[in-house]
Amino acid sequence: MSDEKILLTVAEVANLTGFAEGTLRHFVSQKRIPVVRISARCVRFRRSDIEAWLEQMLIPSAPTHSDGEVTTVRKKCLDKRKAA
Repeated sequence: MSDEKILLTVAEVANLTGFAEGTLRHFVSQKRIPVVRISARCVRFRRSDIEAWLEQMLIPSAPTHSDGEVTTVRKKCLDKRKAA
């Protein structure tokens, strides 16, 4: 078995993800993040669950053509930003 911890505390997940501890506690209360409930007030997080949860939250980057050119819609948006 590896030395890596299986269950992480709120502070460890905050350090891992960059979220504030309060934000993570809020996510727990809203059941927006997977937890292992040790008792009524004590929760832990499985590293594998957190990594999968972060993957689900990932938003893919702007689509490009096979030759690497940015699509027309994205290009128009970028052109508007440059003009402003």
